[in-house]
Amino acid sequence: MGIRSWIVLFAVLVAAWCLASPLLFSRAGLKVVSISGGASCGNLRVGDVITSMGGSRLPDTKDFYDESGFAKKGDRVPMVVNGGPGGCTAVADGDLGITVEDVSRGWMKLGTDVAGGEKFTVRITSLAADETPTKIAEIIKRRFDAIGTKDAYTIVEDGAVGVYLPKGEGINSVMFPGAIECAAEQEIKLMDGVAKIRIGESTQSLSWDGKTVTTVNGTYNIGDAFELDGVKIRVANFTNSSLTVRETIFDNGGVEKLEGGQGSVAYDAKSMSYVFSVPVELDDESSKRFSDVIGGLEPLYGSTSGVLNGLLLYYVDDVELSKLSIPSSILSSPVKAISMTGGERTMDNAVYKKKLLDVALEGKIASALDAKDAAAFEGEMSWMLPFAELFLAGCALALFITVAALYRNVRLALFAAVVPILEIIFILAVAEMSQSLSARGWVVDSATIAGICAFAAFSVLQTIMLTEKAARSRFSKLYTRLALAFVAVGIAVSFTPLNRFGLALTFGGLLGYAIVKPFYEELASQFRR
Repeated sequence: MGIRSWIVLFAVLVAAWCLASPLLFSRAGLKVVSISGGASCGNLRVGDVITSMGGSRLPDTKDFYDESGFAKKGDRVPMVVNGGPGGCTAVADGDLGITVEDVSRGWMKLGTDVAGGEKFTVRITSLAADETPTKIAEIIKRRFDAIGTKDAYTIVEDGAVGVYLPKGEGINSVMFPGAIECAAEQEIKLMDGVAKIRIGESTQSLSWDGKTVTTVNGTYNIGDAFELDGVKIRVANFTNSSLTVRETIFDNGGVEKLEGGQGSVAYDAKSMSYVFSVPVELDDESSKRFSDVIGGLEPLYGSTSGVLNGLLLYYVDDVELSKLSIPSSILSSPVKAISMTGGERTMDNAVYKKKLLDVALEGKIASALDAKDAAAFEGEMSWMLPFAELFLAGCALALFITVAALYRNVRLALFAAVVPILEIIFILAVAEMSQSLSARGWVVDSATIAGICAFAAFSVLQTIMLTEKAARSRFSKLYTRLALAFVAVGIAVSFTPLNRFGLALTFGGLLGYAIVKPFYEELASQFRR
């Protein structure tokens, strides 16, 4: 065997591994997507996979909620988590304090247009004043786009929202209000029962009698919110000598994700934590409020590192995402863009919190929603899969017959028939690898299948030309030009709405030209000799 033969064999083994490993090593069960603050589940974390509960296997989310429905408050429910022991104590009757979704299992993701999926009917049980079913459907669609479920789509049907998802994709990950809050928390000293709070250029007095706070606008209890100079303030805590207040800087209406800013999750060796970060842009009002609130903070007493006496907090639906110290250098210029960031001890928790932010930044849903019904639906282009199988088999058969008839060599004809099959295996392996590396990976949809079929047809022509080149030294330059032109067309189409069609052409052409075709050309030359 020559070097090219070894290269092709190695490439085939890698491609086979990429395609087979999801089937061999995927974990069936349910993935934990959120854990409530009051849950008692030991070391259970977001991203863990639960395979059984109470001695029963959990094929899908319905089984989980059916099983948890029998639990009474305080009952301990045993589970198998990541292959080991685990469990949760019910926080209320029928409630374990966690939400789960189906683990995507099996082979690579196929587009809903060819493989179908599940339709969830989202009923609007209480419609907020400034929302419509159409607006809610648009937000849900954008939320799925934000977390990489590109083949999801929504349709408004009889006042409800139909959500169409690929098989194995749960809906729980986007079904929450998504109320964002960025706030500054500071502890203010009491002098004779009065605390001074500075906002921008003005200073306001808060009177504290041990039970209530009195401002120029009224009297408030602990936990109540009130406004001073356009800033919402909440008294969070108190001692005999101080008040702790939380000043809201912006919410969903004052911030949006920076265009092209996907954010990141990365390990920080200094803090020994996984840091999530999402870049956002503030509108003019929120930018001014940021400067007014942060500018009112005093330097931290005794600090030599330029830190202000306060903390920057990020929340989604009152769930604290992070609590950060505030450097005084942040006041050097107006803040128009920041990174909403935080750190977690595990990668899964950091990814989960970034996902919360990604979803919430696509819009808040104030309406009450109910999304429990699910039904399977067929893909509109489902006929393409059997058609593609027949078409590819026809291409291989056509090559075998043509090469066998023209060159009177059955073994060479067999190798020729394998060429387009190998190239298609490589294309699918690239798609599978991209899916395993990212939620935004290459989904094999009808456009991809059309590209594979177009490439297979072109591959038939190329293989015949290669055989003719090896036998009679014809088409040498023409073959190379056609191959490069084919790749160029694929690259150009990759930047259009038919990008997956272009990806199939590009990777098929590149892998074929670089690996498979040289291997076949070498074989054909040997047969000629």
